[in-house]
Amino acid sequence: MRTRTFEVFTGSTKGLKFEVVDQEGNFINATNATANLYDADMALISALELVNDSTGIFKTSIDTTALGLTAGKYVIEFSCVANGNTYKRRDYLYVADFI
Repeated sequence: MRTRTFEVFTGSTKGLKFEVVDQEGNFINATNATANLYDADMALISALELVNDSTGIFKTSIDTTALGLTAGKYVIEFSCVANGNTYKRRDYLYVADFI
């Protein structure tokens, strides 16, 4: 899985979608899905609430105001169990000040 980079302005909300697929690109069932938001030093800021939209698709959103995020770089870690294996991916969120 390739790491993704998301950008958002302070005072805004960013919607995110995580897809769990097999080697052929088919959506597969996943359990124990979690998503966490960390600062650049990997200190936990918040566990994100995931919604299982459909088979293999999980959605969440990050509200920069509610989470008190200032301009900077953050890490989003998504984890789940699929086909008996634990999968993790890390993506980046860049928060910028709106000028």
